[in-house]
Amino acid sequence: MEEKKGIEGRLEVLVFASQISLSSKSFNFLSILPSLLS
Repeated sequence: MEEKKGIEGRLEVLVFASQISLSSKSFNFLSILPSLLS
């Protein structure tokens, strides 16, 4: 249960970060996302 919540929380953060990137057109942030995910 805790693990699932942790994963969901991480996805939530990624979605939130993606929305910020799109709204601010921060392509620099989008370019570092892959390194954060790996």
